[in-house]
Amino acid sequence: MAGSGVGKALSVSDTDPLPVPAMSRIWARLEDHGLIDRSRVWKRTLVRPRDESTTRPYTRPRPDTVPEKEKPHESYFILPSAYWTERWHTKLDLPARALLLIMLHGTSSKNETYLPYEKAESWYGISAKTTQRGIDQLLKMELLKVTRRERVVADFSATGHATRTYYALTGPFSRAAREKLQTSSASESAARAAAARAAAGSAE
Repeated sequence: MAGSGVGKALSVSDTDPLPVPAMSRIWARLEDHGLIDRSRVWKRTLVRPRDESTTRPYTRPRPDTVPEKEKPHESYFILPSAYWTERWHTKLDLPARALLLIMLHGTSSKNETYLPYEKAESWYGISAKTTQRGIDQLLKMELLKVTRRERVVADFSATGHATRTYYALTGPFSRAAREKLQTSSASESAARAAAARAAAGSAE
């Protein structure tokens, strides 16, 4: 993506991208943290991401190649492009954006997930109040729905039981929509690779 495109994506304005000096400071900070490599190609700056836990160049995760039995342990999830194209990054408050990412992770290998408010801080580092606000907005925006409620044993409850609420994402963020997007992306990648091999073969 061109620098102007990145500047527009990071801006809170629909029309005004971040200015060049601001983008330069962002790139410099990312480079200082070892998250990117920058180099000059002709008169343009080439930015390549790096793996955040090693010094190796970043490689795109391929959850579609993970064996089915290992998918519950897969730590990556898909964020559909609709998050930006439908402006959800501006429509949702910060708690809802955080909960959307959590729900995307929680449903990466199953259709529904649950998140007790009181467990949110120990599981994800966010408060129960923030969790409730995020879930409430996702429900209001119809990006999330309640699929079922389950009565479970709760030792610290006065009644000895508690209600566990399960949620599923909807629309472009549903698991079905993400799997369809993933399949389409894999097919496009395979087609591009085949075209590149064919072009290389004809050039020999």
